[in-house]
Amino acid sequence: TGHGSDNTRFIFPWARNPESLLRRRLRVEPVTPESPRKLLEELIPTVPLAMLFLKRLRHVSISQNGQRVKSFEVEVDQDNDCLIVSDGTTSTMWHRFHANFDESASRLRKLHGSRIEDKRSSNVTIAVPDEPIDNGVFCAFLPTQQKTGLPFHINADFYPTSNRKEIVLESDYQAEWNRVAINAAARALAQNLERVRDSVGAVQLWNIIAAADKVARDAESNRCDTAMGQFSECLAERLSSSSIVYSSKNQWVAPSCALFLEREEEVQSLAILEGLGLDIVHSDLRFAQNVLVSRTVGVRLLDGLALAAGLLRCGLNHRTDPQSLPDFLRPEAAWTRLWEEVSRLLE
Repeated sequence: TGHGSDNTRFIFPWARNPESLLRRRLRVEPVTPESPRKLLEELIPTVPLAMLFLKRLRHVSISQNGQRVKSFEVEVDQDNDCLIVSDGTTSTMWHRFHANFDESASRLRKLHGSRIEDKRSSNVTIAVPDEPIDNGVFCAFLPTQQKTGLPFHINADFYPTSNRKEIVLESDYQAEWNRVAINAAARALAQNLERVRDSVGAVQLWNIIAAADKVARDAESNRCDTAMGQFSECLAERLSSSSIVYSSKNQWVAPSCALFLEREEEVQSLAILEGLGLDIVHSDLRFAQNVLVSRTVGVRLLDGLALAAGLLRCGLNHRTDPQSLPDFLRPEAAWTRLWEEVSRLLE
């Protein structure tokens, strides 16, 4: 216990001594005058991530030389299964989705016996933030340094490497366990696809789907472990049948009902196209064009057939008195826009 303090103080006399027996056996560098600063720089971004998966940890304060540098609080919303992590200035909401691999865990225990501990959990959680992040990491309750390639974090009772910087993905029983955990994480995402949609919105949803597609291609090219391709595989079973495409009418529609405008200038005809009853993909999702129009998802590019179907639906397949036209087609400018769109589609 530190003098004049109720806090616990740990003293490591070998930490700064490069010749100590423990230091030599650990084969790591001794603590230097710069080490506290570097530790602080690593702690500040790491602590809020660690708090996502440690159930009893709700408050963390980081101090340097007795002065508080940063504090983090976690607020739990049990009803919606989400966490709000705040540092007093900014807050991030994290939505959690769960799965398990109980059957696979039982099979692996029968195959490998006592090497897999009875207490090792077969539950998996993914944590998806409200706002996009560049890259999530694997967490074995505490975060590793291994990137997922996906914009969310994956937590399971993974077997980490000896330095805890990565999870084991070689060819032994630990790797088998970790891979079935990754598969369960992929199922957690796919099975909760519409909950993810409602929790984080269209842009973040399609960030996730596009990232899963990229990771799958990386796995095929051996740029990441093949297990990561399972996210795209599991999603593929649900994408085409789920109402996950956000339309320009601010509605969710199934991919088979949605149409993508290939050219940005076609947005000028948007009011006409919506009036014809066409569900146009929202402009916020243009970044995900390649995935949206892929065979797996099934969104169609706007073409002449789709436009003709819209005209037919509005009864515009015969000569019509201008006064009988739908309101959205009565202005002369609307007709001009319509014919411009027809010309574009016939090019």
